[in-house]
Amino acid sequence: TRALSNDYLSVEDFTIYAGETKEVEIYLDNTKGYTAFQADIHLPEGLVLAENASLGSRASVSHMLVTCLSNANVLRTVAFSLLAEDFNSNDGCLVKFAVTAKKNFTGGTLSIENVMFATSDEDGYVLSDVTATIMGDTGLYDFINEDNNIVEYYNLQGVRVDSPAQGIFIKKQGDRVSKVLFR
Repeated sequence: TRALSNDYLSVEDFTIYAGETKEVEIYLDNTKGYTAFQADIHLPEGLVLAENASLGSRASVSHMLVTCLSNANVLRTVAFSLLAEDFNSNDGCLVKFAVTAKKNFTGGTLSIENVMFATSDEDGYVLSDVTATIMGDTGLYDFINEDNNIVEYYNLQGVRVDSPAQGIFIKKQGDRVSKVLFR
């Protein structure tokens, strides 16, 4: 028997740039004691699994995690306790994994679907799907450090700037013009 649950998973929105690796943590806000779960984590195109998933601090020593990454960039995640022990408390992350952004990653949505939890009494519960917005490199900026020609900077209104600070500027160096981001 599967029933809807008011408990829910959560994952934070984040920003990741090409070549960067970030750890993603999934949290569970629950009122019931759960011993097992399954979920499908859909990674957006251009975001790849860098490290396999592992259980967070809420798992007991008897909990095991099994994952499988499909060709469609879906990470099937199944966790269970051999001794039917509940996940500890309501603090800390439930599952974590690392992702790396490919060169062409410009952002997308990470979604967690087919979320099912089970209690030690073998009751099954369906939790709502959850999504996170992942911001990536938009491809609009050119991060270049060249010293071979005179460099001129302009703000986005076209006014020349002698010493650019944080923000987006137009860089002119020789015949080359590009947008640059100063952090």
